[in-house]
Amino acid sequence: MLFNMAIFLKFNPEVIRARSEIKWGEMKWWDKLFAVLYIVFLLLVFIVCGLDVGRLHLSSTGMGSLVFGVMIFVVGWVFVVWAMIENKFFETTARVQMEREHRVVSTGPYAIIRHPGYAGMILFYGCSPFIIGSLYGLIPVVLLSSAFVFRTYFEDRLLYEELSGYREYTKKVKYRLLPFVW
Repeated sequence: MLFNMAIFLKFNPEVIRARSEIKWGEMKWWDKLFAVLYIVFLLLVFIVCGLDVGRLHLSSTGMGSLVFGVMIFVVGWVFVVWAMIENKFFETTARVQMEREHRVVSTGPYAIIRHPGYAGMILFYGCSPFIIGSLYGLIPVVLLSSAFVFRTYFEDRLLYEELSGYREYTKKVKYRLLPFVW
């Protein structure tokens, strides 16, 4: 977290303030639902992993799983940080920020996929069962990933309808989360 703060203070200090303010009154129904699902599924990841590895000993993945998990963590973390540095409008809530003259960001990871922060977060959180060593932890990870897909769908639709230039951007960058798939 300290490393992230140092990066953002240098490259995008606005993101720290913007992400610390949750605008509940401006949130769409689907974004509120995502917030609840995000918290529940993220807690489930660690509860299931903890029960599996620490209490029930249902699965054991070995050192290779740990190495794989750390590699996925680093890739996901780098993608999230890169997206947050590149996008001055990367907030906690999904909305068009008229007061900040919101515009389409199409550089950096946004030239590859339309929602690189979410793709990175799926990797970032999805690596946890591998690092902890719990195969059963992958079940809530799939649920958490589905919540990100849900939010991506609705946020993409919101931006398409309300953000000037986003329609043109979707013609250039066709994929939302995974190149050549969706």
